[in-house]
Amino acid sequence: MVRRRVQPAPYIESLPDKGGQAADPVEHSNG
Repeated sequence: MVRRRVQPAPYIESLPDKGGQAADPVEHSNG
């Protein structure tokens, strides 16, 4: 299930806006 969530990265970028800083390293790059 975790591998399927890694593919939909676009949905992860929207999470950081609400409070997903410890979700993926990509968010740290965004700020």
